[in-house]
Amino acid sequence: MDKSLLDRVVLAQKVGAFLSKDDIPRDQRRKVENFALMLAHDVSAEVRQCLAFELRRAPDLPRSLVMMIVRDIADVSVPFVKSTEVFTDDQWIEILDELEEQVLNALAGRPSISEPMAFELVCRGGDETVSILVGNRGAAVSERVCNTVIDRFSDHRVVLDTLAQRGDLPQSVAETLVALIADAARAVLVDRYGISPAVAGRVAAAAADRALVGRLAPLRTEALLDTVRDLRAKGQLDDALILAALEREAWRVIAAVLAVRSATPLSLVEATLSARRAARLDTVMAAANLAPETIHALRRALGLSGSVAS
Repeated sequence: MDKSLLDRVVLAQKVGAFLSKDDIPRDQRRKVENFALMLAHDVSAEVRQCLAFELRRAPDLPRSLVMMIVRDIADVSVPFVKSTEVFTDDQWIEILDELEEQVLNALAGRPSISEPMAFELVCRGGDETVSILVGNRGAAVSERVCNTVIDRFSDHRVVLDTLAQRGDLPQSVAETLVALIADAARAVLVDRYGISPAVAGRVAAAAADRALVGRLAPLRTEALLDTVRDLRAKGQLDDALILAALEREAWRVIAAVLAVRSATPLSLVEATLSARRAARLDTVMAAANLAPETIHALRRALGLSGSVAS
């Protein structure tokens, strides 16, 4: 390291240490903050890294200086972001969209993270950020945070398995996760939250039905009907599939299931659903041998109140 660079590193260390004190007169602090801003522009990463590391304990810093540090390379920004208390969670939330992934990862690993901050990170962060967050026992992981993680990363085993390792999950979240995670993580979850095999089985079946609806919905009409007929032949065309389709408002799937189960032309079932023809719909549902609760759910979803038409 040449002497000029060494002198600037030593200066950065002294400036950072000075600004980390609590009892500095305001005028002196402002003067030294100007030196800090100049050092934050230094061409040498070593100088900027030294400055940021020393400033991580500072009780107060100009916003412009903080933003320069958090927008810098990872070696400069990450140690600072992990420790600094100069921004509240609300202030971090305001600038999340401006931050690089390495900074989001550092935020997700901070010792204490409020629920609003956790929610914004799982809404905006990638899989690495969210994995770090849900594995952080200092993060306030509420039901809405968990449900957002499950919605965004339903196919990402690492994220969900990490979430499942927490000991503070809402019971409803634990039961939902049972169907989505690896066997080892599932065993931990079932044991920790006392989830019965019956509940685990129901949750797994519901997840399978939702996944099936997702595969059926994009199919062309003939392929959709062929697949539904095949499901019926295998004894797998039950009411649960209709209820799962209702959750996703997959009306093409619902129409195909009703058509096959009631032996009614698909075009007629689709017209009945579209026009909300109560009497005709009741006839189709009766022919399809739907359970009363499924009939009620379909009528409610279509805005057809009252009892079944006679």
